[in-house]
Amino acid sequence: MFHNCENEHFDHGHNHNHDHSPVIETNPHQSLYRYIDTNKIRCLNLIPSDTSDTQPIYKFFLKTQDEDEQNDITRYIQSDTDCQSIIHIPFISNCKVFSILLKTNGDSPSEELSSIKTIHLIKNYDKNIDFDTITNFISEKQRNRNIMHTIEHLQFQDDDPERANELIEYHLPLKIFQNNCHSLTIFIENNWSQDEDDLNRIYYLEIRGEFINNLSRINDSISLKTINYEKNANPLDHEKLESSNNFINLGQ
Repeated sequence: MFHNCENEHFDHGHNHNHDHSPVIETNPHQSLYRYIDTNKIRCLNLIPSDTSDTQPIYKFFLKTQDEDEQNDITRYIQSDTDCQSIIHIPFISNCKVFSILLKTNGDSPSEELSSIKTIHLIKNYDKNIDFDTITNFISEKQRNRNIMHTIEHLQFQDDDPERANELIEYHLPLKIFQNNCHSLTIFIENNWSQDEDDLNRIYYLEIRGEFINNLSRINDSISLKTINYEKNANPLDHEKLESSNNFINLGQ
């Protein structure tokens, strides 16, 4: 069931930017999946659930909206040596980003897994993508507040049946992410156990927003014909869309 936690989310401090701008309700048709420049995705300190699989790592978490894929928790990415990780997702052109949807693990001490806690989202991060550089960037919160947003991810237990198949949607501040966003960098800083050796998993990540057709940013390997085809795509040619009633909606 769709559950709008906008006020609850804000009151409990899950949104650290305190942006009071109105939330834009989203739907599956606003997925930016096909506008991601997959050749330039970078994942640091992350490994796929099946290391023998030769598919690109992004295919383990940037899945289609087919219900079976969306609910598949056998394929995922997992932090490697500790709980921190970075995902850099560039778009083929500028976009407006409204929200991100996440399906992640809960606390499972027997597997040395802990729920993700602090997630930093950075717009158009063009610096060196490494942990030292991004940690220094995050520490300058006041200076970088106009291009950065921090959320506190919900904590739950892996054996909680009511949370097992839910997507959690986090709405992003309009003043930051609705103006010429050409990349989104996600920095997972810590976990709820406060033990950096506990790992975490992402089963599904979706970005919703609006594509802005600015050809100057499109990768040379992507033709205008392809872009036009996608903009006018026949829905029958694509995977079936998810139901909009099976995730928690966390507003600003």
